[in-house]
Amino acid sequence: MRTVLGEEAVVLDPAATREFKYNVYFGPKKLSILKQVGHDLSKAINFGWFDVLAKPMLWLLNFFYGFIGNYGIAIILLTMLIKGAFWPITQKGMKSMKNMQKLQPRSPSSGKHKGDPRR
Repeated sequence: MRTVLGEEAVVLDPAATREFKYNVYFGPKKLSILKQVGHDLSKAINFGWFDVLAKPMLWLLNFFYGFIGNYGIAIILLTMLIKGAFWPITQKGMKSMKNMQKLQPRSPSSGKHKGDPRR
C-alpha cells in the first residue's frame, strides 16, 4: 500500500488524540473503474515507456473481451490483428532476405577445401 500525506508531520503529546480521515480504494486496477472513482487514480497504473502503445492495445483487448466475454480468445484476436497489421512489413523483409541470399557468394568451406578437416 502506498500512502501520500499532504500535510506536515504531526507531533502529539503523550495523552493527546487526533483523528485522521482517509479516502481508501480497495479494488481492481482496471483503468475504466479507476477513472470513474476519480482522484487521479488512473495514474496508479504505470505503463512506462510503452504508454503510447499499451493504452490503445488495452482498449482493444477490453473491446474484444466485451464483445466475446473470454480473455483468452480476446488475446488471440488482438494477436491476429497485430500480426495482420505487420504482415506487409514482414513480407517485405522476408523478400529482401531471399534476394540477399541470392547475391551472397557461397562459403569457402563448400568449395576447394571440401575434404580437408582443418578448414
